[in-house]
Amino acid sequence: MDHKTTASLSPVVQLFRRSWQVYREHMATLMATCVAAMLVPVVALVPVAAAGYLMWRWVPGAQLIALGAGVILAVVVALWAGNWGAAAFLTAVSEPSCGFKEAFKRAKPLVLAHIWLGALTGLIIAGGYMLFVIPGIVFSVWF
Repeated sequence: MDHKTTASLSPVVQLFRRSWQVYREHMATLMATCVAAMLVPVVALVPVAAAGYLMWRWVPGAQLIALGAGVILAVVVALWAGNWGAAAFLTAVSEPSCGFKEAFKRAKPLVLAHIWLGALTGLIIAGGYMLFVIPGIVFSVWF
């Protein structure tokens, strides 16, 4: 059978040039979104940590319960906020026309999907490392 393809893959150098051009054109949005993606979980943890500390101080008989509840709440808030920032960054990368606020706005409904995808990827990579080190490294690179 004679198969002719009309499209061909771009050379690596051309891909790097196009990527650099897109990055230069949208550098401010991408940098701001990346910094916000790192800072959002930290900023989200401050009120939760403060509330946990106050509960720990005000409820002397149940300090361990207050501390445990504060830690669980902090982990949930940080997980949600971190995945929201990461989804916003991916939105800003995939849709260069949207700005900083628009990236976070569009990413808000994608947070649970991003958490699910991260959990699934983590399980696949952990399974690869359980098989042996080489499959774990291969899965880490793939995913």
